[in-house]
Formats: sequence, C-alpha cells, structure tokens
Amino acid sequence: MIVIQKVEKGTELAEKLLDFVENCSWLEVKDHAAKTIREWKFEDWETPFAALDNDRIVGMATIMKSDYYPLPEIFP
Repeated sequence: MIVIQKVEKGTELAEKLLDFVENCSWLEVKDHAAKTIREWKFEDWETPFAALDNDRIVGMATIMKSDYYPLPEIFP
C-alpha cells in the first residue's frame, strides 16, 4: 500500500527524501531538486511530499507557488 506523507524540515524522512532525489534517474533536474531540499527552499505553504511503500520512498512531489525549474518542456 502506497502512503503519501508530508515531509517536514529536519526529520528523518527529509534525509531519506534527499537521498532518494540525489540517487534518482531524473538527470535533468535532480541536482536542482536536491539543492532545494538540502537548503529547504520552501516558503509559506510550499512543501514536499513522499510516496512511501513500507517506509521506502518510491516517489515524491512538491507543491510550490511556481515551477521550481525553468525549463519550458517541464512544467506543473
């Protein structure tokens, strides 16, 4: 069963998410996404979420005010 969980700053889940992103196959944006998580560049209501399968991250998403990576072919 997949569970979606909000990731809070400074938690073990935040560290797991950073590791997941740093090792993901999305080469075009993984460095930028990892930096955003590492430096916790989320404001107001912006936040990352992790998709968990038995406590193992299998996916992630962020809710942000604007697209965090300015590539015209990659958009929300």
